[in-house]
Amino acid sequence: MRGLRLVIMVLLCGMGLPAADTVIPLVMSGGTLACRGEIDGQRGLLLIDSGSSVTCLFPRQVARRRYHYRTVDLVSYTAAGPTPVTKVVKKADILVGGLTYQARNLVVLPGQGTQAIGLLGCDFLLATGAKIDLARRRLILTQTP
Repeated sequence: MRGLRLVIMVLLCGMGLPAADTVIPLVMSGGTLACRGEIDGQRGLLLIDSGSSVTCLFPRQVARRRYHYRTVDLVSYTAAGPTPVTKVVKKADILVGGLTYQARNLVVLPGQGTQAIGLLGCDFLLATGAKIDLARRRLILTQTP
């Protein structure tokens, strides 16, 4: 009986414990922040852009996979100025630090000469409780999306 009480106490106490944070090293170059991750199995750099409301893909990533997308005629206002948008990908799985985020309605941005495969926007950052620690050059994800 005493052993059963101990097991129940351990289980109850363990239920209230938060999951461990996921820490990912940042890749920093000038004012650009990025981390390593995957989009639908393709590994590469993911830019981190807290000013973007949505997660985005670049044409090179889209060309590697057969995504379902819809054609649109929009203008996205980016730090680089107005950018025409012609494709929105319906969904993609993004893996960062062992956490999978199922992104929806990803904007396909023009190439802009980047080696990155995608851009993590506020939808990802909010869903994962992301904290950017510039002093230690790391991205801390505090919740499972």
